[in-house]
Amino acid sequence: MVLGCDYATAHRLTDGGELWRLGGINPKEGYQKAFRIISSPVAADGLLVVPTARQKQIVALRPGATGKIGPGSEFELWRNAKGAPDVPSPLIHDGLVYLCSEGGVLTCLEAKTGKQLYEKRLHTARYRASPVYVDGKIILTARDGVFSVVKAGPQFELLASNTLPDEFTASPAVANGKMYLRGFKTLYAVQAAK
Repeated sequence: MVLGCDYATAHRLTDGGELWRLGGINPKEGYQKAFRIISSPVAADGLLVVPTARQKQIVALRPGATGKIGPGSEFELWRNAKGAPDVPSPLIHDGLVYLCSEGGVLTCLEAKTGKQLYEKRLHTARYRASPVYVDGKIILTARDGVFSVVKAGPQFELLASNTLPDEFTASPAVANGKMYLRGFKTLYAVQAAK
């Protein structure tokens, strides 16, 4: 899939031919020439979530789409007029979509309907890293080194807030029971106490 400023397109792996084209991302009425998209689309649980530019549209598509897709298409599950994160990519887990805004607001949506379940501010620093799911928890990384740990689920519950003495814009990576955190000065490896 390719996500640009005016369209998102999906292509066949065999020959690169276009399978579908999602339009209406940067509508002609109010068209913005400087409409930049950084956040990446995410697929999981029979759902493709396509974010656009900061606080603009976010669109959910069902699998098997073909042709041109616009508002009201049979392949579109939902389209929210606002709420797309700027840099962090969405996280989909267990029927929920988690969005973290650059300003530290975590939003949780129902994956099938796009209905907002909660919206809570975590911290006032900038967020560039994408949220990560680990062992029933959502880990959110602020640039100033604050890591918020939120219980996964439809109700907001902040479990912990921890700080490391560094700056972070990279998303955490999880492998073999460890979480790797790339700071500006140091690479950290964190694991549960034994």
